Amino acid sequence: MDSQPNTIYKPQSRILKYLVLFYVSIVGVITGSFIYYFFEYRYIREALWISTFLIVFGWFGILHSIFPELLNGSKKRIIPWLPQTLFRILSVIVLTSFLCGNLNYITDLEKARENNILTNEPTLTTKALITEAEVRKLKNGTRHYAHIRYIANGDTINQERPDDQFQFQAGGYYTVKYSIKLPQMFKLYPK
Repeated sequence: MDSQPNTIYKPQSRILKYLVLFYVSIVGVITGSFIYYFFEYRYIREALWISTFLIVFGWFGILHSIFPELLNGSKKRIIPWLPQTLFRILSVIVLTSFLCGNLNYITDLEKARENNILTNEPTLTTKALITEAEVRKLKNGTRHYAHIRYIANGDTINQERPDDQFQFQAGGYYTVKYSIKLPQMFKLYPK
């Protein structure tokens, strides 16, 4: 008699497991998107990595919760008329499309937010000093960064920005326009 309830509850616990994975993954994608949207302008590398990690693994979790047989090596066909290998390839293509679309969309939203704040909200201009022009060697090449220091609302702001066009020279002073409410959100104007 004890074995009968176990067989009844086992499929339900499996469904519950995938439902929890689905909802946690959705929360991960949303949280990662919000972190990117609200903190990208600061160029905090850790926040960018965390947001990207949450978005990527959130989409993988969504895929795994919808099609659990896809990732655990099951030979069972999810769609009877479609070969399993082709289904896996199509799933990866769809997952990559959603992932890239999510990252592209949130990047566009963040840039529009930054532009809106610097265009339509109260701003001030000041002079910024380029304290360092840094070159970072990456696996696929090099990336150039300009380290910037300026005073906003009585606080010294130290930031870095990608400078792949070599617009900013170390030791040079440039005009910077910054938001009064968010002084770390700025636009740097080359000479």
